Amino acid sequence: MIENWKDAWKWMSVHVALVIALVNAAQGLLPQFQALLPANAFAWANAGLGVLVIVVRLIPQGSQ
Repeated sequence: MIENWKDAWKWMSVHVALVIALVNAAQGLLPQFQALLPANAFAWANAGLGVLVIVVRLIPQGSQ
């Protein structure tokens, strides 16, 4: 485990990862989101958010 892991909820990288998880859950569970965002666009959005996690992880985040 990393030092100060209890502060992880404060980090931007964790926030972005949570957004990815929520978007994936919504896409899979809610049919109206499936109609709103085509699979191809969803895949690109998911990939972009994944890259954003990497970028944000490189930024100093509080007490890490």
